[in-house]
Amino acid sequence: MPDENQQGAVTPAPAHSAGEQAAWIALLRGINVRGTRNLPMAALAQVLAASGLTSVKTYIQTGNIVFRHPESDASGLTALVTRAIRDHFGVEPAIFVFRHSVLRRAIHGMPFADLDHQDSGATLHIFFLDGAPQSADLSRLKRLLAPDERFHLGEDIAYLHAPSGFGRSRIAGALESVLGVNATARNWRTITALDALASVDE
Repeated sequence: MPDENQQGAVTPAPAHSAGEQAAWIALLRGINVRGTRNLPMAALAQVLAASGLTSVKTYIQTGNIVFRHPESDASGLTALVTRAIRDHFGVEPAIFVFRHSVLRRAIHGMPFADLDHQDSGATLHIFFLDGAPQSADLSRLKRLLAPDERFHLGEDIAYLHAPSGFGRSRIAGALESVLGVNATARNWRTITALDALASVDE
């Protein structure tokens, strides 16, 4: 996916009660890829904890963060995380912040019921969009889709099964221009790992 310097916030779930430490997910795009835009996850967790986030956990090195915070507005948390990363590490990656409930919705809404999730952990991807597509080029989408691929578009989430590999998928690289929105993708293995981390203490 192209690494644009923009922040996105997937549509949040209804607000929790004031003061409740809700579970949130933050996905960073375009960091620690082929030696560029390096961002050490252990150091990042410490910086975010010092910035007011609690129960901060990271998963692998591709910018996957789980945390808790009473804030009800995703845009406010996006700004907080963006500022902390910029001030301490000098980079400003695109960041998608959303409630754990949004991740759960994505998992339960997976449309390819016949897939073996364990075998498809690296070939099934979920895209989180920063808004509902308003000008999607669906005819181009169909042309880009490989014969062995399956794609499903929801309101602010999209699913791609690419058995031949995500890196070889034409639709994966062109999805933002096709849909007209910013997006970031994670494979099913990462999605379920983040769900497990966010479920601790719930």
